[in-house]
Amino acid sequence: MPRQQTSIYAESAKRIIVLAMEEVERYGHHSIRFEHLLLAILRENRSETEQVFAEKKINSEQLEKKLKKSIRDGRKVYKGRVEIPFSKVAASVLNTELHSEPKRVTAAGLLQRILENPSKGLKRTLLKCHKDDL
Repeated sequence: MPRQQTSIYAESAKRIIVLAMEEVERYGHHSIRFEHLLLAILRENRSETEQVFAEKKINSEQLEKKLKKSIRDGRKVYKGRVEIPFSKVAASVLNTELHSEPKRVTAAGLLQRILENPSKGLKRTLLKCHKDDL
């Protein structure tokens, strides 16, 4: 009997990647960046994400607004459907999550990796959304 092959991506991670791709297409960008992944995580896993942000004292509503503004202000490269690559940093996050134990990419794991090693721009955005600074 053939062994059933399991995906390295949990269903939640697959949905996150699809939502991030939708964000990229919506704004006409050329690659999936941290901001797209984080917005997708916020859209898909609101309750889990709220808990993580509460622990880190980050105002998630303010973060979402700032991420959307950052994405809107980003350079538009194309219109229409094309294959969307990941930025180097976003690909690194996925790769790191893939090679962690268990070897399965999850939405929670992606969020954890993004928050552990944010890009400079995302780090500034996260700091602006810190609840102690409001």
